[in-house]
Amino acid sequence: MSNLAFQIEAVHTKSQKLRDLQHALYAAFYCQDQYSHEEFEWAFILLDEIANDVMHDMKDLTDIAFDEARERKKQAEESGVTA
Repeated sequence: MSNLAFQIEAVHTKSQKLRDLQHALYAAFYCQDQYSHEEFEWAFILLDEIANDVMHDMKDLTDIAFDEARERKKQAEESGVTA
């Protein structure tokens, strides 16, 4: 299995964490009468960390995909195959 597959899996796991975090933030905003906002400060910090990680990971994966596409095009051109 390629390294790319493991990187995609890691981004998928982070996106699941973001979804779960969204549920906690929903409770923080819409259940303020039941919970203090201080109880959810961790969620905002975690949201920032995971969102930044996903953003950088997606940039890395995009770069890898474009690099691979350029390499395949170059190989095709060198072998005389047109895309």
